[in-house]
Amino acid sequence: MQKTVFFRNCLGVFQGGGCRAAAFAGAYEEAVKRGVSFSEVAGASAGSVIAALIGAGASPTFISEKLSALKFTDLLTPPERNVFRSVFTKAGFAKQALDLYLDHGLYSTKALKSWIEQLLSTLLPAVQGPVTFRSLPLPTFIVSTDLAAMSAKVWSQKTTPNEQVAEAVVASCSIPIFFQPANGRYVDGGLLSNLPSYVFASGVERRPLASKILAFSLQSETVNAEIVGIWDYASRLLSTLIDGGKRLQLELQSNVHVIDIPTGSIQVTASNGTSP
Repeated sequence: MQKTVFFRNCLGVFQGGGCRAAAFAGAYEEAVKRGVSFSEVAGASAGSVIAALIGAGASPTFISEKLSALKFTDLLTPPERNVFRSVFTKAGFAKQALDLYLDHGLYSTKALKSWIEQLLSTLLPAVQGPVTFRSLPLPTFIVSTDLAAMSAKVWSQKTTPNEQVAEAVVASCSIPIFFQPANGRYVDGGLLSNLPSYVFASGVERRPLASKILAFSLQSETVNAEIVGIWDYASRLLSTLIDGGKRLQLELQSNVHVIDIPTGSIQVTASNGTSP
């Protein structure tokens, strides 16, 4: 097997993609086999999960095993309920309508946070309590969308050393409508930057030997079928928002080398555009 010299020391970026994130496991394993090594990593949405695990020192085998064993439905728990819910329930409002109107999402992120924290604690057993960015052995950047500030929020060892990695990942993975906003304000990082290579645009002087960016991108098949129902519409809308911005960003930044990973017909939240 021929090994790379060009990407022996580079910056790794992982795109968001919801349910499709499992595809990163095989791609990362193959990259490592071919000599790819990251000095820093970044991720948005589902890509933030991979970035956080690599930042914590996870091997390709560890990532592959954990993602293969995961059932996405196990992460879907009822949303945190609004105190006024009982009033609307008595009035006959539909459950899912209330989930969106009162709770701002169909599912809570509690199970996702617990799963991420468990993996990080396994990788860093010497860390007491929740794993913070200060504890990560590899510089790691996690990007989310801050609805309150109406801008991107970036977590890293430099900007948020004492904040929990699991909380940042959950914030980045909070797909609108699907999950409740993290801390009431953070939603999917992919809405503003689904392939956040821009986090490496500054600080070039401190990484003179690692200026090349290797970006892992998830590529779904084009869906030409007619939109049927509200959930199909929502799924297509989210997929377009999360995938479409990548092309615009890449046109504005040089030295980004993209590896497209085909994911077939699997979309961000479901495989067939049906209700979650």
